[in-house]
Amino acid sequence: MIQLVKEMTVLGGKFNLGDMLWFVKKLDLQGFGKKLESVRSRYDAIMEKIIKEHEDARRNKSGDGDETVKDLLDILLDIYADEHSEIRLTRENIKAFIMV
Repeated sequence: MIQLVKEMTVLGGKFNLGDMLWFVKKLDLQGFGKKLESVRSRYDAIMEKIIKEHEDARRNKSGDGDETVKDLLDILLDIYADEHSEIRLTRENIKAFIMV
């Protein structure tokens, strides 16, 4: 995960010609598109695994009656699961929030 964050930081800080010249953006002359897609897909897979583990742990502890301390992901998953919530979150919203 640390390596993935480093890669995202490096890619985010590099000069991208496509950002300055809109007509070359689709050409991906510097190869940033492929690199960003690779990093994004690996991040998505890791976050999906973490969310799945959290959901499984929540299901297993739901009948124990034990009150545990909730972390940020638990709170976001509560909002995600609540159909009557004022704000609707998707899994992508949760992953983006955690990444930021």
